[in-house]
Amino acid sequence: MRVNAYLDSSVILTRNFGYESEISIINQLIQDTEKFASKYAKMEIWRTFLKDAVYLHSVILEERNLPNVLQRISSVGFKPRVKGRCIKLLSAVSDDCILRVEDAIARLELLIEGIEDLLFYDIHLLPSGTCCPLAEEKVQKEAGSYILNTRCTRHQPNCKIKRFFMANAESIQELREYLGKRKIDNSKKLEKLLNKMVDKGPEIAKGQNCMILGDLIICMDAPNDYEIFSTNVRHFEPICYALKKKFKPVYLK
Repeated sequence: MRVNAYLDSSVILTRNFGYESEISIINQLIQDTEKFASKYAKMEIWRTFLKDAVYLHSVILEERNLPNVLQRISSVGFKPRVKGRCIKLLSAVSDDCILRVEDAIARLELLIEGIEDLLFYDIHLLPSGTCCPLAEEKVQKEAGSYILNTRCTRHQPNCKIKRFFMANAESIQELREYLGKRKIDNSKKLEKLLNKMVDKGPEIAKGQNCMILGDLIICMDAPNDYEIFSTNVRHFEPICYALKKKFKPVYLK
């Protein structure tokens, strides 16, 4: 019987843009599985990786010199994760700055416009209980540049995260109790927000707080008989254990 593998955004991205050894590890783990992912995981990729690709495209258009592009994205002011993603993207489209700028732009445009087919060609996308509208956003091209809306606010009319957490109140309580007893350092921010939601209501899950809740949302979205795959073991493992979800840790080293 084939395993139903529920992939988080870290597995989906590393499978396509990781080091060869990492790609090999993931492909071996999921080769005989039926692959699924939450549309919330897709939204996370849009809000991070695709957003960075759009930004990198604008920088290359401005600089027209790949070493200068690398110097600019390596400068102070970028978060380490953003810097790392941009450098990895630049390497993917420029062969370590050997290609001409025009070739790098063409490659990056192919990636941006074809990213959904590239990442999800063999993955069944399932609806998220949050109904996040950002998962349905499309990249728009205007005057040679790309535009992607990744802005989440508390006033998104189609966001159902409040209803989602109200419907899963029992699971939230179980997780709060589990985290409260074990005092897990990696989950302190999540635990603090869950406690705050009890005091002020699930409405505060919207906006920036939604990002803190991302791993939890993916876990709650996953059907109980599916196995959740993630490289982010320290965050997913306690959530899956508390919610009695099947979890497959993906160790890349």
